[in-house]
Amino acid sequence: PLALDTMSDAQSEAILTAKSDYDAWTVDMYSGELLGYGTVEAGTELRIYAAGGNNAVDLIDGGGTVYRVWVDASGGWPQSIDGAATTDLFDGIMFAG
Repeated sequence: PLALDTMSDAQSEAILTAKSDYDAWTVDMYSGELLGYGTVEAGTELRIYAAGGNNAVDLIDGGGTVYRVWVDASGGWPQSIDGAATTDLFDGIMFAG
């Protein structure tokens, strides 16, 4: 059987805190439909909600808003989102290695 979409549940209890404001797609949490841009404000606490094979990661805030970002690992370490290092965007990222 084929999956209905490319995203898989990846819910995490780890809290990521936005270090600065940035724009990201908002996503309908039930259908996965991209709704438009929203601003994640500095200090917003987020959890990983879903991940996809296309490098997409959905993050959910305490109010239930889901934001989608695409993580780029092609430039080496650390990964980036829209050209910004993930370590510059979030506190609380845990790396294994």
